[in-house]
Amino acid sequence: MLCGMALAMIGCRDSLIRRNEGQIVAKVGDAVLMRSDLVGIDMTEVSAEDSLKLLEAYVNSWIRKQLKLQEAEKVLEKSGYDIEAMVADYRMSLMINQLDQYFVERRLDTLLTDESIETYYERHKSEFPLERAIVKGRIVQVPNSYRQPLRIKELMASQRSDRQKDFVDICEKNRLKLTEFDYWIDYGEFLSCLPVVRDKDYDEMLVVGKIQEMSDAENRYFIQINDFRRRGDTVPLEKAKDMVRQIIYNRRSREVIKNYEDSLYKAAENAGSITININNNQ
Repeated sequence: MLCGMALAMIGCRDSLIRRNEGQIVAKVGDAVLMRSDLVGIDMTEVSAEDSLKLLEAYVNSWIRKQLKLQEAEKVLEKSGYDIEAMVADYRMSLMINQLDQYFVERRLDTLLTDESIETYYERHKSEFPLERAIVKGRIVQVPNSYRQPLRIKELMASQRSDRQKDFVDICEKNRLKLTEFDYWIDYGEFLSCLPVVRDKDYDEMLVVGKIQEMSDAENRYFIQINDFRRRGDTVPLEKAKDMVRQIIYNRRSREVIKNYEDSLYKAAENAGSITININNNQ
């Protein structure tokens, strides 16, 4: 049957489906899949063979879902679950969530200035502790065959802009791998660029500005940490901005929802459509 349907769809798929929409494609218990249910399947650019495969996959998926649904009804009802109540609760939650989103989208002030973010951050710093150390810094990988490693180290340590330019130029000219982290990165990720020993503590390397060195069989690594925060320190503002922005957004969303809930409640009270009858003797 599926093969016939696939061939029919190749000639004039959608129109044939509509003319035969009363035909049953598959049935599982009382559940029925009609040919009209297949109108949404796009087969305009597939071969007859691919059409058949697509239809078979769709029908088999539908059958499996119906079997699971019917089995779920039997098993859950025997276990004491009130399916109708579960569906009603889900429907109510879905509708309320959609209503909340409707009001939030229309009434929420989404303008968040840098000043408002910074103000919130300063007032709630204690709420942003770091779970792991973070750093800014750079690493240059120098092959052991390179003849002037100390020149690289000297230029890297200099605070003069002209020498920093010379340092970058030499790295580029000699194809020395320079990795710069001018943004906050987990210290563990920073260390993963180096020949470190697993499970060893490298907290002693958390020193600003100092050129430190590691090596392996093929390379020397010059390391410079430009800034760092230890575990438990406050997350820097530039790294916390997205978190703060989300917190403020969520807070404003709750305020919008609370305000319209209050307005609905007040309007219903004024209209006399709320009745409360609590028996205090129970």
